[in-house]
Amino acid sequence: IGEFVKLQQTETDREYQYKEEREGEDADAPRKRRRAQEVWNDASKFELIRSIRHERRGGGKFPFLLCVSSDAVPETVEAPETVEADTPTLQTGSEAVFDREDNLPASGFKKKRELFGAVLQAEAENGADYGDEQSTSTFARPESADSSGSSDGTIEIGGVPITPLYNDGNLYCGHTLMYGSIARKISCDGCIVQPLLQSMKMGPETVALAEARANKELKDFPSLEVVSCAGVRTKDEFEALKSLDTEGTGVIDTTEGANYLLTFLTGWGAEVAMRAIAEEVYWAQEDAQSVVDYDEDRGYAWYSILNYTVAETRCREFYQEKLIWRTAIGKDEKDFTYNRVYWNNTEVSEEDQYCILGFLVVVAVDATVCHMEITPATSVSNPTAAWLTQTGLENEMPWTDLGLDGAGQVVAVSDTGIDRDNCYFWDSVSDVGPNHRKIVSYNAYADDSDEEWGHGTHTSCTIAGKRATNGIQESSGAADGIAPKSRISFLDIGTASGSLTTPSDNELLSTGRPEAKIHSASWGAHAINYYSSQAKNFDTFLYDNDDFLMIMAAGNDGAGDAPSSVDVPANAKNVIAVGASSSYGKDLEKGQLGPAHIAGFSSRGPTADGRMKPDIVAPGKFVLSAGARPGQVGECDGGNIPAANGRSDGLLSMQGTSMAAPVVSGNAALIHQYFNEGWHGTGERNSAASVNPSGALVKAVLMNGAQPVMKGVDNGPDGISPTVEYDNNQGFGIVSLTHSLHIAGKSDVQLKFWDREVISDGSTLTYPVTIDRSRGCNFPDLSATLVWFEKGAAMGCTRCVINDLDLYVTRDGDEPQTRYYPNGLDQEDSINTIERVVLNNVMDGESLTLHVRATNLDESTQKFALVSTGCFGGVANTLDTNDNVFAADMSTPFSGGGGDGARALSNGAIIGISVGIAALLLLLVAGVFILRSRRHKVVSSGKEFQDRDGASRQEEGYPQRGYDDSGEYQNDGINNREGIGPEGSYQEGYQNDGGAYQDDMGYEDDGYDHSGGGYEDDGAYGGYDEEEDMPANYQ
Repeated sequence: IGEFVKLQQTETDREYQYKEEREGEDADAPRKRRRAQEVWNDASKFELIRSIRHERRGGGKFPFLLCVSSDAVPETVEAPETVEADTPTLQTGSEAVFDREDNLPASGFKKKRELFGAVLQAEAENGADYGDEQSTSTFARPESADSSGSSDGTIEIGGVPITPLYNDGNLYCGHTLMYGSIARKISCDGCIVQPLLQSMKMGPETVALAEARANKELKDFPSLEVVSCAGVRTKDEFEALKSLDTEGTGVIDTTEGANYLLTFLTGWGAEVAMRAIAEEVYWAQEDAQSVVDYDEDRGYAWYSILNYTVAETRCREFYQEKLIWRTAIGKDEKDFTYNRVYWNNTEVSEEDQYCILGFLVVVAVDATVCHMEITPATSVSNPTAAWLTQTGLENEMPWTDLGLDGAGQVVAVSDTGIDRDNCYFWDSVSDVGPNHRKIVSYNAYADDSDEEWGHGTHTSCTIAGKRATNGIQESSGAADGIAPKSRISFLDIGTASGSLTTPSDNELLSTGRPEAKIHSASWGAHAINYYSSQAKNFDTFLYDNDDFLMIMAAGNDGAGDAPSSVDVPANAKNVIAVGASSSYGKDLEKGQLGPAHIAGFSSRGPTADGRMKPDIVAPGKFVLSAGARPGQVGECDGGNIPAANGRSDGLLSMQGTSMAAPVVSGNAALIHQYFNEGWHGTGERNSAASVNPSGALVKAVLMNGAQPVMKGVDNGPDGISPTVEYDNNQGFGIVSLTHSLHIAGKSDVQLKFWDREVISDGSTLTYPVTIDRSRGCNFPDLSATLVWFEKGAAMGCTRCVINDLDLYVTRDGDEPQTRYYPNGLDQEDSINTIERVVLNNVMDGESLTLHVRATNLDESTQKFALVSTGCFGGVANTLDTNDNVFAADMSTPFSGGGGDGARALSNGAIIGISVGIAALLLLLVAGVFILRSRRHKVVSSGKEFQDRDGASRQEEGYPQRGYDDSGEYQNDGINNREGIGPEGSYQEGYQNDGGAYQDDMGYEDDGYDHSGGGYEDDGAYGGYDEEEDMPANYQ
């Protein structure tokens, strides 16, 4: 159990009251850990028997966790030799010569192959026992494509791919479905087979969130995501389900889940239902109750809750009429199916809260379910921003001036709506569609408009807004977007009440596709630091659609330097998470620090598995953009440009990471246009063939050129927190196109790139570069960045990167050779999917080699993008970018932004400020009780501009109880022996001396004795002979 809780974030440690060893713990802690291990072992045996009984009754496969340690494979493996890659161009799979690596540890792919052999052996033995003649496990060898055309080395167990959970040099783990009779026969050195227990299927905080909402705010209960295991349906069953999707959205309303609950909990009446529960739920066993500490164990509460909900079919109406099931269909029968369960809360009864908790445990024991999680409520998270991110020189925008303005690009946006007759979007001639000036499509999923001074109008204009006062003729405006010639494909997810409602992840990400190559999303959910099902889905979509890039606001929960506060799904591996920095000039409030400072509200990393976030920062405090005025037509700049946090006519100034994300999205559109129009040859349009860059390449360009110029975090009166390169405040730094792409005479660097490269497990590709300053380029450094998109990992993973590529740089001729490692490290980076190496002060004529090594892959190959910038024979930049506003930013607290010097404050001023702050604090405290709607924007004055992100965590469903000062879990309100139900009934729980194990339920052959419902003393399983007992590798 101690090993498992380090592999995956679930409810397991809470369920079994397991706590890691630590200094100063109480004397009883070792006993509690031993007890937790005993219960874990007992529950694991119970689930294995249940899986075999389920199989014998024709119920199919069960979810298992399979792990392989390094003991299962040789310590070293031979890798092919290495060759230098082809010359730098856009290409797929350059001819590589492989480099033999000494002492290369066995990769996850090789560990899976060892596991595959053990499964084949188990299937063969099982076939001999049951008469099955053919194995159902397959390995698509790279050298010969399988029947579906795949040649990537995919390994399937029983026809189901393994979902990777954990992959490092010592251990590989993944989830799959398999028959219990086969699972019990798997045996190899280093192999571990573990049935998924009830708690292993629950995301962290599922119970605490559910209980808090059920007790306090049932009317505002969030939805539940129930993930059906990959491969749980046959091909025919999948096609039948797909046929119900008559509108082609990929989502259907279904009663499948509700019918299961009704059958399980209410279908046979209370007595028979309790017998079914005794068969299916471990905590209903008398043996389970005999080993628990009643005063603290959650298991007793689970059983009592089920007893209450079954009695007199209390929850029949709730399950039948108050649950709304919507199923997002996977791409095929081997994919996951996502079931979003909503509550109809129009009439809430006292009993509903207990029905919800009973619902959790019953769904968790369903053999077709692999994961479930409470889905927290999702909430929303220009000229100045343009020149800040192009050159850092005031009003210098050479990309825009030369026609790199987003022409021909479509950017998808999901937000609250667009005021389509604001002058920055208005088209007085054409309706929304292919001919519209600004909006090529508008999906009114939630509604068909934006609210007054709405969020979506602001973010969309930052990307693509362009003023046209009569809806036809365009002119320069104060709020023109970063890519003013680009257009928007919009998904409206904002309701009239101010909340957000999102479609299935696949439908959301498909907005505007295939024309839209970028999706900008300034929203997210902040509940726990957790790799959720949505993060997994986003990663998988980006992997499957390699020309696509998702850019998201990191969130606004960083106040007080709060670590691990990046929102879901911005914490996904392939997504760019954007933090917010200060703006400049009029976009600064009095007392705000200048553009070389991070906004104090900007969310920080790391992610739960230790990855660096945010990835990049951009101006977000404050940004001027379009202001929605739904009751007007053609509202525009007018004569008054609002100050920071102000509004006038059709303009609005706002702050938040919501404002920073579209700044990056607009720049990404310019990068797409750059490659589409062939600027990558000599830095001029059409100097090279047009290419369609992968999302990984666009991301690599942004990260490679980002500048770590942030001087600290602006915490207002709390002072400045320090920042360093590659930290969890700024990531790779602020967007800087002049350091990212080559524009002849207008950028500091030239660019080399390799896109959609393919590398094999265990091999190394090399890419030579030579510094050439012969034509005047004088940039002193070399930068190289590696980015790869990979499949989503299992939900709750604690090591979510499943394909470990490594970048390092060497200088030719060095003896001994020195390796320069990425991300400020002195060794390989094994946890991030972005790796950047910067060498300062490289010499003219110096030759260097970029190395990309596939250290540890989950499959046989992995695609990646690699970019490098420096002096590669180009001319000098005619702009002096050393004199930029970031270097000149000498602002200090209370000095004002934009580089003004500090000014001493009089005693009277200090007293006045103190009184003002005290008054403001009183107002803010009062505001906490009023503000409910969380939005990822932060504003500070004006009635309509109160901080709608200000709701406390308690208001968002976080119970205040449950943790002591050290962060240790205490009582979550469910782990007690108090009565379950309004009258405190069923305190004693269900007691029956074997009554649940009668012949009429078919238990005689299931390995139970019938004196007390326990297991036989010799540990035999399912009536098997003693020599067939569970092998020792079952943990």
